[in-house]
Amino acid sequence: MRVATILAASCAMLAAPAALAAVGPKPPIDDKVATARWIVANTRWAFIATIAHDRPGSPFNNVISTANITMPSTGHQGVPVFYTSAMDASSKDIAVNNNVSLGLSEAQLGLCGEDGSDDVPDPESPLCARLVLSGRFMNVSSTDRDAAVTQLFTEHPEMKSWPTGHDWLVSYLQLDQIWLIDTFGGASIVPPEVYWAWNPSH
Repeated sequence: MRVATILAASCAMLAAPAALAAVGPKPPIDDKVATARWIVANTRWAFIATIAHDRPGSPFNNVISTANITMPSTGHQGVPVFYTSAMDASSKDIAVNNNVSLGLSEAQLGLCGEDGSDDVPDPESPLCARLVLSGRFMNVSSTDRDAAVTQLFTEHPEMKSWPTGHDWLVSYLQLDQIWLIDTFGGASIVPPEVYWAWNPSH
C-alpha cells in the first residue's frame, strides 16, 4: 500500500509544473561545487532513499520536503534540513539505519524536457544536472533548531498548520558524499568540506 501511494505522489510531483523559479543562472559545467549548491538552493523537495526496516536489505524511496541553511553550530553552508513525522515510513527506516541518499534534479526546476521536446535535455540526459547527497540523517542540535525551523516554515508554510501529536522531528543531512553529473564524461565527486565552504561571491 505505501509503495503505491508514494509512487503516485512521486509521479504527480514530477509531472507538475515547477513551483520554484531558478535562483540565478546555472553555473558553468566546470564549477561542480557551484552547481551542487545551485541545485540544493533551488529545489524544495527531493527523493529520499533508505533501507527498509521491514524488508532488510531492500531499498525504499520516498518524497521529502527540504530547505537548506547555514548551520549556526558549524558555519557549514547549504545544509539540507527536514521536518518529518516519526510515524512516516522513511522515519521508521531511519530509526534502524540512518544512512540515506537524497536525489535532486535540474528537471525539478522545469529546465529539462519532460515532454519529449528536442530543445532541452531529457531528465536522464547527463546535460540535465543530477545530484545525489549521501550521509546520515540526524536530529538538529538545540543550537541549530531555530534556524532550521524558521527556514523550513518559510519555504513550506503549510508545515505550520500540520497536526500536532505526530512526533515531528527537525533533522539535517550530515553529508559524507556528494555525487554530481551535469555533462558527458562521468560523474564528479564533490568533497563535503568544499561544498560547505563555497560562497556565492566566489
